[in-house]
Amino acid sequence: MRRSQSALLAVLSLALIGVGAISAVSSSTNSADVPNAFTIAAPIESTAFYCTGLSSARGGVEGVVRMINTSSTARALTVEVGSNTGQIKQIQHEIGPYTVWSINPVSVVPGDSYGVSVTVSGGGVFGSEVTSSGAALAPCVSNGVTQWYGAGFNTVVGSKALISIYNPSSTAAVLNISTDSPSGYSAPARFQGLAIGAHSQAEVNLGSQIVNAQNVGVHVDVLRGDVVINGVEQSGSLASFNTGMSDVVTGATFPLVTTVVGATAQVRVANPGSTPATVTFAVSLGTFSIPHQSITVSPFSSTAVTFTPNSAIPAHGYAVVRMRASVPVYAALATGSGAAVALSSPGTPTTDYLVGDFAKVGFDAAVVTNTSTTTLSLHFASANGSSSTASGQLGAGQTAAISSYFATTLRGNYIFVTASSPSLLVSLTLPTRPAGQLVVAPLDGR
Repeated sequence: MRRSQSALLAVLSLALIGVGAISAVSSSTNSADVPNAFTIAAPIESTAFYCTGLSSARGGVEGVVRMINTSSTARALTVEVGSNTGQIKQIQHEIGPYTVWSINPVSVVPGDSYGVSVTVSGGGVFGSEVTSSGAALAPCVSNGVTQWYGAGFNTVVGSKALISIYNPSSTAAVLNISTDSPSGYSAPARFQGLAIGAHSQAEVNLGSQIVNAQNVGVHVDVLRGDVVINGVEQSGSLASFNTGMSDVVTGATFPLVTTVVGATAQVRVANPGSTPATVTFAVSLGTFSIPHQSITVSPFSSTAVTFTPNSAIPAHGYAVVRMRASVPVYAALATGSGAAVALSSPGTPTTDYLVGDFAKVGFDAAVVTNTSTTTLSLHFASANGSSSTASGQLGAGQTAAISSYFATTLRGNYIFVTASSPSLLVSLTLPTRPAGQLVVAPLDGR
């Protein structure tokens, strides 16, 4: 009898071990299945969006989450703020029709870094996080990710590179972080098996393990759950949000690469695979004929190509740079003046955008790019209660200023941009001198 009981216990133990192993390697998504605010074709009960990357004043990227209600009806907001200290607090707010409202996470809970979740009674409310200086902003998103790639980070003296991670779901998330850099692949033990609790936020300082390095590519592999991630680069006097990529690619477009005197511009490329990557860049700049720029990126490494200053590229405003790679890679645009750089990831073409002056400083440039081989139909509409609209066509592979279609000033404005197929990129730069140092992402329905 004892032998039978022992055999049964052994079988049960093996079964439990098997279930545990399956649970450990399975990827499960925990975040609520709530539509984003671009879902406006039919009445919806609620929408949600999430933001991460802001800090306290001590962290250097203090700021606000700024929201606009683009609907004609007041919306009830439930705002949940979590910090790296584990403290979480909810507040309620009603936002009126076509009204802008801001919240500073520091005023809600103590902490050094923050994640914010906003649930809306209905649709039409959008949010973006913006630093107090108005010099960096990033759109809030409606979905978490299970893979995240961010290129180009610096941890050299005078710089700080952080990965801000927010788990808006009701169960814990587990993830690993690895890097690809000129020194090769690294997966520090302290960056493996990181657990982010439910409704919690954490910040990973790359420099604690990847010391005094330039052009560090980061891969976050979420083993359980899905999370919201933002890269934060502080370099000299510049701070920027690197929104990252959800997958590696063999092609990408950078429509606003500054070439002006006094500015610097690089595309930094990381190769996470075991095969060398040949990467070629086609540069379009006015009527100039510019030879292709090419680089080879070793396996599990990173490198960069400089566009400004570059003797082959005239100083003539903004260039459109198209990247093609022989194997999947990830990349970021690094812009600035001198040693200080700001990072921005290439956008993913889609159909819907909200171009909003969340930073309240306007834009130096705001352009639309057709990434397809066929003409796009575009529609522009005011998002702040005005009946102003405009429509037009954008040829295959073309880039044009939004102002050439929609004459309304972008300073203080919010504009919906819609395309006839998911081949549109919208790109923005904030006002800087020299121009083009701060490339920022618009809201794009993620």
